[in-house]
Amino acid sequence: MNQVDLIRKINDALPQTQCEKCDYPGCLPYANAIVKQGIDINRCQPGGQETIDILSALTGRPSTVPYHAESVLNQVAVINEDNCIGCMLCIKACPVDAIIGSSKQLHTVLTNACTGCGLCLPPCPTSCIDFVSVSTPNQHADHKIIYKTRYHSKQERDQKNAQKKLQKHFDFTNINTIQKTLATILNNEPK
Repeated sequence: MNQVDLIRKINDALPQTQCEKCDYPGCLPYANAIVKQGIDINRCQPGGQETIDILSALTGRPSTVPYHAESVLNQVAVINEDNCIGCMLCIKACPVDAIIGSSKQLHTVLTNACTGCGLCLPPCPTSCIDFVSVSTPNQHADHKIIYKTRYHSKQERDQKNAQKKLQKHFDFTNINTIQKTLATILNNEPK
């Protein structure tokens, strides 16, 4: 199997939580690192031993114990409504758009979309986010597809927004540069 196919198969085997607990910025970068850099196959905390065994079969490497001891499979984020100030930092941090809300308005978590990754915790200035246990984890094949789709949608939207900001800046900078160049030419023209 070629590298591209192996990376795709490994990525498909990962839970698509995009939690970064493997020390990579998402499941696909981790899959790339496994194949191209020989990174250990035991770093996917949400995937646990089951995922390690699948990755072992795909890569031919021995199955090992998980890198992380604790599991995030049975938890989702909840926002304490009394403390939420609507800062939007949790929304920006969530890799799968499981948090919704508007600036200076109460935010809420779509529990069926929450991966339990915890990336929303560090940026929250009011510590209004907690994790609660759920009886049925959001970790089955349907959720993998949902997480992957939501993640890619957010990535595309973030990229478009960044391009718009860059375009605004570029156009503004370009106009200023043209104006300055014209002013310099006009002021330095021989008479």
